[in-house]
Amino acid sequence: MLERFYVSLGMEDTFVLRDPEKVSPVAELDRGPEAHPKTVMFDDIRLTPRQLEPIKEYFSAGCHRKVNAIFLAQSYIDVPKFIRGNSGGLVFMPGLDNRDFREIAADHTRSISSEQFEAACREVFAEPFFYFNIVTQAPLYALFSEMV
Repeated sequence: MLERFYVSLGMEDTFVLRDPEKVSPVAELDRGPEAHPKTVMFDDIRLTPRQLEPIKEYFSAGCHRKVNAIFLAQSYIDVPKFIRGNSGGLVFMPGLDNRDFREIAADHTRSISSEQFEAACREVFAEPFFYFNIVTQAPLYALFSEMV
């Protein structure tokens, strides 16, 4: 269903992957100036260490093949640590639990406690359609920002 939606928007080069066995190696993707940018979404999949290997390439070397990789998960804890550490940004929606808040704060905040981070998130999440965005690979490390 999402695939048809993307085609209707002219985003034919957006792929949603739910089966880790169907992931093509990054090296097989088009390369060069005429290659079209692609967006690959890994949609809430559980991974064994063997299945994680080809997906890691999308987050570490995908930019060289004009690939934007997105990993969707119901919980921050469910996102493999390699992907957490090699993502340009993280978006958090309502529904995080205490463990998620602690892990996010430990991984991405330097100047506030996990309790302060959780309180700030809950305040943002109280507003309809609000979410938290953490930019991890910006020139200046952004602690967090709220977006509409």
